[in-house]
Amino acid sequence: MIRLWDWLFAIAYMAFFIFFGMMKIGYGILADKDSPYAFAPEEMGRFDPRAHLERIASSVTTDK
Repeated sequence: MIRLWDWLFAIAYMAFFIFFGMMKIGYGILADKDSPYAFAPEEMGRFDPRAHLERIASSVTTDK
C-alpha cells in the first residue's frame, strides 16, 4: 500500500531531478550559447510562424 512518505519521496525526487538534471545540467552546463551549429534562417522560417501568429492575433481581436 502506498503511504504518505512514498508520495512525499516521489515528489521530492521528481523536483530534484527536474531542477538539477534538467535545468542545471541540461540548460546550464551542456548549453553552449556560442554554438557553431546555429539554426539556418530557412529552418527558423519554416511554415511561416510570423504570419501564423499575426493570423491568430487578428482572429482573437476581431471576435469581440
